[in-house]
Amino acid sequence: MPADRLEDHVIPEEESERHGNLEDPYRGSRRRAKRDNRHGDEYGNNERVDDRSSSAGPETSESYRKAEALGRGDLDAVGIHEAGVKIGTFTSERQEDWTQLEGLVAKARGRPDRLPASDILLLGRLYRAAAADLSRLRSSHPDHPSTHQLAGLVTRARPLVYRSDSRRGNPVRFMTTTFWETCTERSVFLAVAAALLIGFGVLGWIWATVDTPAAVGIVPGEFSSALNPDGGTSMGVDPGMQAEFSTFLITNNVTVAVLAFGVGILFGVGTVFVLAQNGLMLGVVGGALVSGGNGGFFLELAAAHGLLELSCIVVSAAAGLRLGWALVHPGSQSRRAALAAEARPAVLMTVGVMPWLVVAGIIEAYVSRRGLSALPVTIVGVVVGGGFWLLMWLRRAPGAIRRHAV
Repeated sequence: MPADRLEDHVIPEEESERHGNLEDPYRGSRRRAKRDNRHGDEYGNNERVDDRSSSAGPETSESYRKAEALGRGDLDAVGIHEAGVKIGTFTSERQEDWTQLEGLVAKARGRPDRLPASDILLLGRLYRAAAADLSRLRSSHPDHPSTHQLAGLVTRARPLVYRSDSRRGNPVRFMTTTFWETCTERSVFLAVAAALLIGFGVLGWIWATVDTPAAVGIVPGEFSSALNPDGGTSMGVDPGMQAEFSTFLITNNVTVAVLAFGVGILFGVGTVFVLAQNGLMLGVVGGALVSGGNGGFFLELAAAHGLLELSCIVVSAAAGLRLGWALVHPGSQSRRAALAAEARPAVLMTVGVMPWLVVAGIIEAYVSRRGLSALPVTIVGVVVGGGFWLLMWLRRAPGAIRRHAV
C-alpha cells in the first residue's frame, strides 16, 4: 500500500485521547456518564432498569455512547465491561478476535504499510476491541495469565495503529527508513539522474579516447594531477595532511551535492548541467588514463570511493530533478503548490546523502591515497557502494518498483 495512502488509516498519537488509553478506554465515557447522571438527578430522570432487553433508559443510551467512544458499534464489549462474566467464558468468546489481531501484528512485522488497506482497517477495529477487553480483564482478573497475554498483544499492536509524530525527528529512523523510502517513492528520478551521469561519462570517455589533448582541457587545474600516474595516487598529499585533505574532499563533495539539488529550481536544467559537468570530467579522466595504458592507476585512484560518491550525486540530482519536474509538469496543481509538495522530500534526499559523503571523503583520503593496488581498493568500493544500493533496495518505499509514473 503506498505510503501516502497509509496515512489515511494510521491514527496520529494525539488523536488517541479520543479513544481513552490502555488502562481505561472508557475514561471519557465515564466523565460523560457522571455529567448525565447529575443532570438526570436534577430532573428526576435517572432511572435504572434491570432488564435491558425489554426496557430502555439513560443507561442504554450511555452504552451506545461508550461503544461510540471505542470507535465501533460493538455493544457486547460494553455489556461485558459493566455486567461481568466468567473468565473462561469471556476468553473463549474473545479468543478468535485476539488470534486474528495476533496474526495481523505478525504479518505487519512492525510496519503497518506492509498490510493491505482492508487489513489496516481491520487492525484498528481489532486493536480497539482488544484494548477494551484488556481494561475489563485488568479490573476483574489482574493476575490471570490471559490478562498478561492480552496486555502483551495490545502493547505490540499499539504502535501499528497510533502513529507517533515524534518519530519524524528521530535521526535513526530517518537514516534507516525515511531516507530510503523518500528516494525510492519516485524512483524514476533516480533512474534519469543515473542515466544522465553515466551517459555524459561515456561521452567524455569516448572524447578522451579520440582526442585526448582537447578533452583533458576541461579538467580543472586542481584535478589535473589525476592525469599524471607518475605522481602516484597520493596526488602530492603528505600523509600528515590526510585529515585536512579529507575535510577538503568532504566539503567539495557536499558542495556538489547541494548544488545538484539547488539548481533543480531552474526547471531541472541546472541539475542536468551539473550531471553533465561531473560525468564528462570523470569520463575524460578515465578515458585518458585507460587509453594511455594506465587503467590500473585509474582504479587505484577512484575505485574505493568513486561508486559511493557518484551514488550520492545521483540521489541529490534526483532531488533537484523532482523540483524541476514540479515546475515543468505541475499537473492539476499550481506550480507553487506542486513545488511545495516536492520540496520537503527533495530536501530529505539531499540531507540523507550527507553522512554518506562524509564516508566517501574519509575513504578517499585514507584508502584511495595510500598507494594500494587496484584489487583491494576495488573491493572496498564494491562493498561500500554496493551496500548503499543494497540498502536502497531493501528499504525501498512500499510499491516503489510498481510505480513508474512521474
